[in-house]
Amino acid sequence: MAQWLCRGMVFLTKPFFFMKSFMTLLRERTFWAIALFLSLTACVESPPHTFRESDPNTIIKTAAAGAFAGAAVGGLLGTGATAASGPFAIAGAGVGAIAGAALGSAQSSQLLPPRVLLVDAGVQIVEIGEDTMLLLPSRLFFYDDSSHVNEGYYSVLNTVVKFINQYDIQTIKVSGYTSAFGDPERDLALSRQQAQNIANYIQGMGANASFIYSMGYGSLYPIAYNQLGAHAQMNDRVQITFRRLAFES
Repeated sequence: MAQWLCRGMVFLTKPFFFMKSFMTLLRERTFWAIALFLSLTACVESPPHTFRESDPNTIIKTAAAGAFAGAAVGGLLGTGATAASGPFAIAGAGVGAIAGAALGSAQSSQLLPPRVLLVDAGVQIVEIGEDTMLLLPSRLFFYDDSSHVNEGYYSVLNTVVKFINQYDIQTIKVSGYTSAFGDPERDLALSRQQAQNIANYIQGMGANASFIYSMGYGSLYPIAYNQLGAHAQMNDRVQITFRRLAFES
């Protein structure tokens, strides 16, 4: 009787030891998989923060590196040399390629000159002689009918500062404008506050001009017909104006 009882206990405890061994193996494979993935992705060198044209192959290269790392991780999470490791490797390659492409896109954007980044973000750059004017659409840089700067465009304003700091500048003027659909007094106050907030931000981020000031003009000096809604929206803007004396050495 005792012999059969011992055999029964061994039979009942076998699944427990099997699951314990399996979980230990899985944890070990997961640990080494994460370590391998981090080591492989660390080999992708971050580009220097220089303003030159980006390599059009950057995204492709990092996507390929991510796919390689993902496939290696997926294979490690699989069952070694068995056929079951194939789906893990394929899935890992897909995830790695997506992550690599995202990294490549971020790295590529770091290489672009400030001028290109500003235009891509919706900022118009007008240059006449040595004078430069940046037109910032209010619908992008501010919340609707507000002087509160849109936090999503802080990075664009940082690029504005980088663009400005390429030159030796004495004075920067920040001007605010609105369309003619609202109350004139309120529009005037709104344009003044919007211009002031932009001026404060770029000054706080290190714009290297000797003097920065702001003005608000309300609906004066439109650049589009106020009678047409789609065109009137162009009048809601902030203009940053400065004179380029020389490139910073």
